Amino acid sequence: MHGGRLDPGVHLLSKPYRREDLARKVRALLDQRKQRLLAPPAPRVTWPEVPPRQELPATQESARRMHVLLVEDDEDIRTSASELLGLLGHRVMPVASAEEARVALASGPFDVLFTDVTLPGMSGVDLAREVALRKPAMRIIIASGHGRAALDGDPQQWLGVVVLPKPYALPEIQRALAQVAATR
Repeated sequence: MHGGRLDPGVHLLSKPYRREDLARKVRALLDQRKQRLLAPPAPRVTWPEVPPRQELPATQESARRMHVLLVEDDEDIRTSASELLGLLGHRVMPVASAEEARVALASGPFDVLFTDVTLPGMSGVDLAREVALRKPAMRIIIASGHGRAALDGDPQQWLGVVVLPKPYALPEIQRALAQVAATR
């Protein structure tokens, strides 16, 4: 739980519970999974069209039309964050791991690395540290349920890095993008 809310994909079964309560909860989760698997896949758009220009406050305008590398291993969060970034007018390349991010970084330029902390293999913090050393002009957003406590080492190395508290929604993403746009 973060801020009194469950993370996406996490379900609560309060204690004490009966065997029947557990069975009902497991059945409901299995039924939800089955429905998702049987549903036709939603079309996946990784390079959304930029919406018509609207007048925005200066802080939002400075964060317009960035090329964002989104690194998130949870498919639901990755899809949701990608859609939100697209709605804000950014080009997004979503990947599921730091290793995939490294390949993407080698293939083209990005303005922003938007990474989760906990990834399979290499952590998002280690990926951010590597990107900060190799691509100092790249802006970095780290999504964390633990705030700045997720960042280890010398605080100086994290200057300009924006920590986006989880769970987040569109307004929080807008603020984080405006902050990174203003830092470099």
